[in-house]
Amino acid sequence: MASRVAGKQFVLGWQAFRQGSAQQVGVCAGRRASESAYSVRCGLIAHAQIAGGAGGVARHACLQRYRAKKARRLFTHTVRYAARKANADRRPRVKGRFVKASELAAYLAAQA
Repeated sequence: MASRVAGKQFVLGWQAFRQGSAQQVGVCAGRRASESAYSVRCGLIAHAQIAGGAGGVARHACLQRYRAKKARRLFTHTVRYAARKANADRRPRVKGRFVKASELAAYLAAQA
């Protein structure tokens, strides 16, 4: 029941924000109206603050999860299956795309 009430309060706060009444959105205690509107818009802390005033804890948990995921990102290419890479390296390519042997012969003949 409490979650339904909190959800309804969130929807009402969001509707007030969309209508442009930042004063009605002032559900985030201790914040200016513009910050309250921003928090409703970005969704990081709004729902927790509307639900029960534990926004700082919820926001901290969200940020901690974001930072952990950011640290796990891999920007280097890793080969998962060596056999697939070996087969791909053996196949003929034209401009980076795999081609059949007959298409490769036609392409090389046209180049010469």
